[in-house]
Amino acid sequence: LALAIAGAVTAFSITDAWLFRPLRFPNADRLVVAFMATSARPTEPAVWLPYRAYLSWRQSVRSLSSVSAAFFHGATWRASSEARSLVGMRVTPEFFSTLAVPPLRGRHFTSADVSGPPAVVLSYGLWQRELGGAADTVGRTVALSDVPYTVVGIMPADFDLRLLDRPQGAAFWTLIRPGERGYEPGGVGPVTIVARLADGATIESARAEAADVMRRAEEGFADSFTRPGPGGNTFVVSLTSLQADNTRTVRATLLTVMGAAVALLVIAAMNVGVMLLGRALGRRHEVAVRQALGAGRRRLIRQFLTESLVLSACACALGVGLAVVGLRLFVAWNPLGTLPATGLSIDSR
Repeated sequence: LALAIAGAVTAFSITDAWLFRPLRFPNADRLVVAFMATSARPTEPAVWLPYRAYLSWRQSVRSLSSVSAAFFHGATWRASSEARSLVGMRVTPEFFSTLAVPPLRGRHFTSADVSGPPAVVLSYGLWQRELGGAADTVGRTVALSDVPYTVVGIMPADFDLRLLDRPQGAAFWTLIRPGERGYEPGGVGPVTIVARLADGATIESARAEAADVMRRAEEGFADSFTRPGPGGNTFVVSLTSLQADNTRTVRATLLTVMGAAVALLVIAAMNVGVMLLGRALGRRHEVAVRQALGAGRRRLIRQFLTESLVLSACACALGVGLAVVGLRLFVAWNPLGTLPATGLSIDSR
């Protein structure tokens, strides 16, 4: 019984962290991400959105109160004689205000940074690993791919944004500068749109409005993303919640494992119940003697319930202890190749 409880608690803790526990952003259920999909598979990412979509959405999609754009970006970090490759993000100035997470130190990007000297916001992990958590980091200059950047902020330790199957978040954030190749008005530089739903808006209404704005905006471009491609498929806007995007590739696996663990728990409980019933049948003589000595039916039921509760309590305590160990083994093994952004723990649920 303890082994079955351990399996169920471990499976639920993993599934809960991925599918049910809200992401660590204020009003996380209002955050959405968007990409381009094909009409044949409208929920699966096919290509990135073009930068010009971000410009038109920011101006015209009223169902979104805040619209930002981001794209993964690799860079080389040099510390003394060593160099290491890092994965960061290039973002628009509204990125952090859309997520509504304040920096741990310093500040977020502003519109003035777009035309000013190159600026960077560091993740907490990069700040600790490469700079030793130095208190004077904000305002210092660091080199990314031999380009000097001024550190303007550091994000909290629990800030972790996952996009489009990326197993880990970004190590740093720099700005998309309008006018760069692909990121001028009408440019097709790749981005993912990260936005926040306006009050009263739903994902369905925002998706429909964004698709309409996208269709009208793309009509004026020869390389329109909304015209039929090879095989007759067209690109369509796929807008989904950030939580759903984070769990898209693991949802089916987690629900399958959770179902198997619950089935195992039910089977174990039934087996233990049958064994207790068999044990009770073997105690008929003892029960008859107790009744002869004056024990009533309620007294006997209370005794059997007490014995069952002691057995169950011991199994629960041992099962939860084994689940703690199982969760640590899962983190070390990491069979999915990624861990949830909310962390893994066993709580009161």
